[in-house]
Amino acid sequence: MGSGWQPMIPILFSLAGTARVLVTDLSRLCTPQTFQAALHSLRQDKQLIIQELAVDEKTFDEATRWDPASRLEDAFKRLRLEYHAPCDSTNLPFPEASIDAVTSRAVLEHIPPEIIARIFKDTFRVLKRGGYACHLVDNSDHWQHRDASISKLNFLRYSDSTFGLTCLHPLNYQNRLRHPEYVEMLVNAGFKIVREEPIVDPEALRDLKSLPLAQRFQGFREQDLATLTSLVLAVKEPA
Repeated sequence: MGSGWQPMIPILFSLAGTARVLVTDLSRLCTPQTFQAALHSLRQDKQLIIQELAVDEKTFDEATRWDPASRLEDAFKRLRLEYHAPCDSTNLPFPEASIDAVTSRAVLEHIPPEIIARIFKDTFRVLKRGGYACHLVDNSDHWQHRDASISKLNFLRYSDSTFGLTCLHPLNYQNRLRHPEYVEMLVNAGFKIVREEPIVDPEALRDLKSLPLAQRFQGFREQDLATLTSLVLAVKEPA
């Protein structure tokens, strides 16, 4: 879900096995140029990928080659990728109980909470019994990525109305949800949590000693506020 401009993770999934990979995005962002850039980035780590995915060099070279005359659709087909964009993940175009696994990386933090709840509900619908949902979320203040002078939790000081002024452009939107909120929404959608990896950032934990918090965040444990990376694995339990 949310493959973006450079679908490197779907390409890695293709390299790792023979499964069909359904690539979805709300908007059609991938172009021949950005796809080529993704292949170029993967080639920079060729030896690491070959080692970790246990693929031979010929398979890697074939998967990451780019013919300037190729169409994007041909490149996706060669890698067994199906590009669905625009695609509404609250109403996926897949049959019930037809998918083995659903995954996202650094996507959910850019989606409003009420939409995430609907996404979890529909991914539960399309997953087979025993199928997994795995989500990695970046809980840090994304403005800090470009301004190292502010705290990674700086956005927690603002009320929703004030912080909303920084999100007038949809690509700037951050929901500021904390780790337990994602877990709760998955459970409410019917999932059983199999594994959680909330990674607490020590620097962010120190920042909380002097950071004034907006009322919305004052009831959270400090560890939950300072969890900057969430990895959650959930399962749709067998009947």
